[in-house]
Amino acid sequence: MELLPIYPEHVELEIRNRMIVLTTIPRNFRLIEVARHHTKHIRTARELHEHILSEKKFWTADLVKNIAIVADYPKILEKALSSFHVLVQADHSRTKANLDVVLDLIVSCKIGSKTKLAKTFEACRGENAWFFKGFVDAVIGNKNPGGNVTADWQKGLVAGLKYKSDIHNIYDIFTWQPPSRFSFPRR
Repeated sequence: MELLPIYPEHVELEIRNRMIVLTTIPRNFRLIEVARHHTKHIRTARELHEHILSEKKFWTADLVKNIAIVADYPKILEKALSSFHVLVQADHSRTKANLDVVLDLIVSCKIGSKTKLAKTFEACRGENAWFFKGFVDAVIGNKNPGGNVTADWQKGLVAGLKYKSDIHNIYDIFTWQPPSRFSFPRR
Protein backbone atom coordinates (compact mmCIF):
# COMPACT_ATOMS: atom_id res chain seq x y z
CA MET A 1 0.00 0.00 0.00
CA GLU A 2 1.52 3.29 -1.09
CA LEU A 3 1.21 6.57 0.77
CA LEU A 4 -2.14 8.23 0.20
CA PRO A 5 -2.54 11.84 -0.91
CA ILE A 6 -4.99 12.42 1.93
CA TYR A 7 -6.04 10.36 4.92
CA PRO A 8 -9.56 10.22 6.39
CA GLU A 9 -10.20 13.03 8.87
CA HIS A 10 -11.60 10.66 11.53
CA VAL A 11 -8.31 8.71 11.44
CA GLU A 12 -6.25 11.92 11.67
CA LEU A 13 -8.34 13.09 14.61
CA GLU A 14 -7.97 9.81 16.49
CA ILE A 15 -4.19 9.82 16.01
CA ARG A 16 -3.89 13.46 17.14
CA ASN A 17 -5.99 12.70 20.23
CA ARG A 18 -3.84 9.70 21.15
CA MET A 19 -0.53 11.58 21.12
CA ILE A 20 1.30 8.40 20.07
CA VAL A 21 4.87 7.98 21.30
CA LEU A 22 6.64 4.81 20.21
CA THR A 23 9.62 3.41 22.05
CA THR A 24 12.40 2.64 19.58
CA ILE A 25 14.52 0.38 21.77
CA PRO A 26 13.59 -1.80 24.76
CA ARG A 27 14.89 -0.87 28.21
CA ASN A 28 17.24 -3.87 28.53
CA PHE A 29 19.05 -2.79 25.32
CA ARG A 30 19.33 0.86 26.30
CA LEU A 31 22.83 2.00 26.89
CA ILE A 32 22.05 5.69 27.24
CA GLU A 33 19.17 6.68 29.49
CA VAL A 34 18.01 9.75 27.61
CA ALA A 35 14.30 9.51 26.79
CA ARG A 36 14.39 11.53 23.58
CA HIS A 37 16.87 9.05 22.08
CA HIS A 38 14.43 6.19 22.55
CA THR A 39 11.14 7.55 21.30
CA LYS A 40 9.37 8.52 18.10
CA HIS A 41 6.32 10.77 18.08
CA ILE A 42 3.52 10.02 15.61
CA ARG A 43 1.22 12.99 14.99
CA THR A 44 -0.54 12.16 11.71
CA ALA A 45 -1.85 9.19 9.78
CA ARG A 46 0.82 9.84 7.13
CA GLU A 47 3.58 9.63 9.76
CA LEU A 48 2.14 6.37 11.05
CA HIS A 49 1.91 4.96 7.54
CA GLU A 50 5.47 6.10 6.72
CA HIS A 51 6.72 4.52 9.94
CA ILE A 52 5.16 1.15 9.13
CA LEU A 53 6.48 1.24 5.57
CA SER A 54 10.03 2.18 6.59
CA GLU A 55 10.16 -0.46 9.32
CA LYS A 56 8.80 -3.09 6.92
CA LYS A 57 11.39 -2.14 4.30
CA PHE A 58 14.25 -2.41 6.82
CA TRP A 59 13.28 -5.60 8.69
CA THR A 60 13.43 -8.09 5.83
CA ALA A 61 13.32 -11.85 6.23
CA ASP A 62 16.93 -11.99 5.03
CA LEU A 63 18.08 -9.59 7.77
CA VAL A 64 16.26 -11.24 10.68
CA LYS A 65 16.77 -14.92 9.82
CA ASN A 66 19.45 -15.52 12.50
CA ILE A 67 18.43 -12.88 15.04
CA ALA A 68 15.93 -14.45 17.42
CA ILE A 69 14.81 -11.21 19.08
CA VAL A 70 13.62 -9.67 15.79
CA ALA A 71 12.76 -12.82 13.82
CA ASP A 72 9.00 -12.11 13.77
CA TYR A 73 9.25 -8.49 12.67
CA PRO A 74 8.59 -9.03 8.92
CA LYS A 75 5.33 -10.91 9.63
CA ILE A 76 4.23 -8.47 12.32
CA LEU A 77 4.90 -5.45 10.11
CA GLU A 78 3.04 -7.05 7.21
CA LYS A 79 0.04 -7.49 9.53
CA ALA A 80 0.42 -3.88 10.73
CA LEU A 81 0.36 -2.65 7.14
CA SER A 82 -2.76 -4.72 6.37
CA SER A 83 -4.41 -3.45 9.55
CA PHE A 84 -3.51 0.14 8.63
CA HIS A 85 -5.20 -0.40 5.27
CA VAL A 86 -8.33 -1.58 7.12
CA LEU A 87 -8.07 1.46 9.42
CA VAL A 88 -8.16 3.99 6.58
CA GLN A 89 -10.90 2.10 4.69
CA ALA A 90 -13.22 1.47 7.64
CA ASP A 91 -16.00 3.76 8.74
CA HIS A 92 -15.81 6.20 11.62
CA SER A 93 -17.30 3.83 14.22
CA ARG A 94 -14.38 1.35 13.97
CA THR A 95 -11.52 3.88 14.00
CA LYS A 96 -10.54 3.48 17.65
CA ALA A 97 -10.57 -0.34 17.58
CA ASN A 98 -8.72 -0.51 14.25
CA LEU A 99 -6.05 1.94 15.44
CA ASP A 100 -5.60 -0.16 18.59
CA VAL A 101 -4.86 -3.21 16.43
CA VAL A 102 -2.27 -1.29 14.36
CA LEU A 103 -0.57 0.15 17.43
CA ASP A 104 -0.48 -3.20 19.25
CA LEU A 105 1.33 -4.71 16.28
CA ILE A 106 3.81 -1.84 15.96
CA VAL A 107 4.56 -1.83 19.69
CA SER A 108 5.51 -5.51 19.52
CA CYS A 109 8.42 -4.53 17.24
CA LYS A 110 10.47 -3.06 20.06
CA ILE A 111 13.67 -2.21 18.17
CA GLY A 112 13.35 0.62 15.69
CA SER A 113 15.17 0.49 12.37
CA LYS A 114 16.79 3.89 12.94
CA THR A 115 18.62 2.80 16.11
CA LYS A 116 22.32 2.00 16.32
CA LEU A 117 21.37 -1.51 17.45
CA ALA A 118 19.37 -2.14 14.26
CA LYS A 119 22.21 -0.75 12.13
CA THR A 120 24.63 -3.07 13.93
CA PHE A 121 22.37 -6.03 13.18
CA GLU A 122 22.36 -4.96 9.54
CA ALA A 123 26.16 -4.71 9.46
CA CYS A 124 26.44 -8.25 10.89
CA ARG A 125 23.84 -9.67 8.49
CA GLY A 126 25.90 -12.74 7.46
CA GLU A 127 26.53 -14.00 10.98
CA ASN A 128 24.79 -17.03 12.45
CA ALA A 129 22.36 -17.36 15.36
CA TRP A 130 25.12 -18.15 17.89
CA PHE A 131 26.86 -14.88 17.00
CA PHE A 132 23.70 -12.89 17.65
CA LYS A 133 23.02 -14.75 20.89
CA GLY A 134 26.51 -13.77 22.09
CA PHE A 135 25.96 -10.20 20.93
CA VAL A 136 22.65 -9.90 22.77
CA ASP A 137 24.10 -11.55 25.90
CA ALA A 138 26.88 -8.94 25.98
CA VAL A 139 24.57 -5.98 25.47
CA ILE A 140 22.00 -6.97 28.10
CA GLY A 141 24.64 -8.25 30.52
CA ASN A 142 23.66 -11.92 30.54
CA LYS A 143 26.52 -13.67 32.33
CA ASN A 144 25.09 -17.18 31.94
CA PRO A 145 24.89 -18.06 28.22
CA GLY A 146 23.48 -21.55 28.79
CA GLY A 147 24.12 -24.39 26.39
CA ASN A 148 27.35 -24.85 24.53
CA VAL A 149 29.54 -21.80 24.14
CA THR A 150 30.74 -21.71 20.54
CA ALA A 151 33.39 -19.66 18.79
CA ASP A 152 30.61 -17.76 17.02
CA TRP A 153 28.99 -16.96 20.37
CA GLN A 154 32.33 -15.63 21.65
CA LYS A 155 32.76 -13.56 18.48
CA GLY A 156 29.27 -12.12 19.02
CA LEU A 157 30.05 -11.46 22.67
CA VAL A 158 33.11 -9.42 21.68
CA ALA A 159 31.08 -7.50 19.07
CA GLY A 160 28.39 -6.80 21.68
CA LEU A 161 30.94 -5.57 24.21
CA LYS A 162 32.47 -3.29 21.56
CA TYR A 163 29.01 -1.93 20.70
CA LYS A 164 28.29 -1.33 24.36
CA SER A 165 31.67 0.33 24.89
CA ASP A 166 31.23 2.66 21.90
CA ILE A 167 27.88 3.86 23.20
CA HIS A 168 29.24 4.43 26.71
CA ASN A 169 32.18 6.42 25.31
CA ILE A 170 29.81 8.66 23.38
CA TYR A 171 27.60 9.06 26.44
CA ASP A 172 30.59 10.04 28.59
CA ILE A 173 31.51 12.81 26.15
CA PHE A 174 28.08 14.40 26.37
CA THR A 175 27.58 13.98 30.10
CA TRP A 176 30.92 15.35 31.31
CA GLN A 177 30.43 17.67 34.25
CA PRO A 178 33.07 20.23 35.20
CA PRO A 179 34.40 19.99 38.75
CA SER A 180 32.29 21.85 41.28
CA ARG A 181 35.17 24.15 42.20
CA PHE A 182 37.64 25.65 39.84
CA SER A 183 40.99 26.68 41.18
CA PHE A 184 42.33 29.84 39.67
CA PRO A 185 45.85 31.08 40.21
CA ARG A 186 46.07 33.88 42.74
CA ARG A 187 47.29 37.28 41.69
